[in-house]
Amino acid sequence: VSSSASSSSSSSSFGDDGEETISEENGNVTGFLQKAPGIVVVGPARYQKRWFILTDDLLCYYKQRDSSKPSGAVDLSKIESVEVDDARSKKNSFFVIVPGRKYHFVAATENERQKWIDSIKKRTNGAAEPSSDSKEDTVPEAEKYLSKGAFDPSFLQLSSEAMDEVLTCKLNVGVLRAFFMFFSDEATGFKEAYGKFRNDTELNYGLWTKHEKFGSYRENKYRTPVTAAFGPKSTMVHEKQRYHLQNDKLTFEFINSIQDIPFGDSFQVEGRWEIKSCGTNQVQIVARCGCNFIKPPNRFIKGQIVSGTVKETKASYQGWLKLARDLAKTLPSSSNSSENPQEDEEVESRSASALDGQKKSLIPNLTTPQIIAISSALVLLLSLIVFFLFF
Repeated sequence: VSSSASSSSSSSSFGDDGEETISEENGNVTGFLQKAPGIVVVGPARYQKRWFILTDDLLCYYKQRDSSKPSGAVDLSKIESVEVDDARSKKNSFFVIVPGRKYHFVAATENERQKWIDSIKKRTNGAAEPSSDSKEDTVPEAEKYLSKGAFDPSFLQLSSEAMDEVLTCKLNVGVLRAFFMFFSDEATGFKEAYGKFRNDTELNYGLWTKHEKFGSYRENKYRTPVTAAFGPKSTMVHEKQRYHLQNDKLTFEFINSIQDIPFGDSFQVEGRWEIKSCGTNQVQIVARCGCNFIKPPNRFIKGQIVSGTVKETKASYQGWLKLARDLAKTLPSSSNSSENPQEDEEVESRSASALDGQKKSLIPNLTTPQIIAISSALVLLLSLIVFFLFF
């Protein structure tokens, strides 16, 4: 399909003013749509404006209206369903679902969105309802973990607004499947793999039990390495966890205490994961963490503890995400790669940019135990200098 052979009567832009660009000529439907990238690793997706041509066989999209070659195409014979996506933050958006991928498009207006949906369905013999293969994955073994009663928000002291966002991503599994694979008592293999990635030892994972106030609750203990020049070579972490699970949403929270390192008794690390369904067999994950100071140290040390905790947690969660995606790929219905190799330039990878920035930085990326130990040494050194100067 040649883009230059498309209709010339439609408007040339997809504007914020809601201007429609869809038109039909010689049996083909053309117009601008915004398209989500194939993969979003960290952060919100950046939608790209593309010129679309819908024929009897293909839905092709081009970087520019006058481009001679398409950036990609959707085979209409493979479309399983076309669905309105009113739940997303983008208005006038819709899904086109094929095996292994869910395309997300945004029209200029609600009317234009409906025209695109009707036109695609007309060429795919309806595609009105998801096929049996694209329906939400059922996980009977996870249903026993579903929460009963209301969610009690008092487990953590910090609100989401007081925490730093350390992971934002999508994963091609449903909410129940995500819980069962990564958080349930049966997920021992994944937990051990994540502990190995972090070089943790003496892993002691508790089982989920019922807490009279917080619902499902468990406690874990493990030893994690400390690579600082001062202080112990490793430290024990005592972790308290709780979750609230519904069919379309999982809230997972934790509190970490580290007692046997300098300033370890002055704060706790709190974290909150929110995993929500954002389509058939797909979830949006937002993870946050922060430091709850019980005995606040001086401002400098406090700032170092906070920044070190955030950096260390981001690096740790990137490892978690890689392990999770590798495991999700083993599911028959999941796919974490773009169907079109031409779309590689559209893959979002803010994490890679962040890693490049860290490599260029002259300041080492220290872990929280390292920062605490170095800060303690500095305080001790200053105390000695003051002692020798004035006594």
